[in-house]
Amino acid sequence: MVSLAEWKQAQEVTAGLRAGAEGGPLLRIQAAARRQGLTVTKVDSTNSHTRYRIGTRQVVLPTPIPDAVAQQIIEDLERAA
Repeated sequence: MVSLAEWKQAQEVTAGLRAGAEGGPLLRIQAAARRQGLTVTKVDSTNSHTRYRIGTRQVVLPTPIPDAVAQQIIEDLERAA
């Protein structure tokens, strides 16, 4: 049996994978932030980088977001919880 939270997380990951290379990592970051009660907001961008606000902190990420970078952000969010 799968809990509702686990099912929801699996759906978010699946949606992220279907969204493609750029959308997938961002959707995974958004899902992790949402689990912590945070929102992810795009602040500004250039051709090569985008600045996001995650909760009260700001991060600058390359465009597109590499999977390894997304995973590091997700792990940081989970550790901060």
